[in-house]
Amino acid sequence: ATPMYNKDKELTGYRLKVSRGYDVNGRQLTPYSMVWKLPEDWDKWAKKRQQKELDIAKANFQVACDRGEVKTRDELKAEKLEQAKLKAEMEAENAKKMIFADGFEFYMSKTRKKKINTITGIRTTMKRALTMFGNKKLEDISEDNCQAYIDFLSYDCDLRISTVRKHYATLSAFLTW
Repeated sequence: ATPMYNKDKELTGYRLKVSRGYDVNGRQLTPYSMVWKLPEDWDKWAKKRQQKELDIAKANFQVACDRGEVKTRDELKAEKLEQAKLKAEMEAENAKKMIFADGFEFYMSKTRKKKINTITGIRTTMKRALTMFGNKKLEDISEDNCQAYIDFLSYDCDLRISTVRKHYATLSAFLTW
């Protein structure tokens, strides 16, 4: 146990470490580590009681490490990354079952990092797509449906080719997402 002090040189707790052993190359693995903060009335305790409480904290930490209840930063980071990945996959799977309009609103709620003018432009560009695909399930939208939409924009709406490309790019970005 390594004592930890604040800027006023007052004891605030102890850093407890438990060895994780060595890797196949003989290098020591990063030990499990935690900070045990002192109870509020620590100063009023006798030295013997203080040492006993510290020993209990060390023993509890050792037991938790032996049970596998304690994880390293890398393990926690990997776990969070895996959870985020699973969440994203579940959202994507659920999004496929949504109707186009709901899926688009969900998509827009995830694009908070974009500027307001970009968001306004996307919404304006997608108005016709929302009219055409609004109540259709996302998983049921086929390439033929998209081609029919592009043909509709090109011939029926009499839009310029550059505008049709913009509509196509926006629709493609949404459906790819």
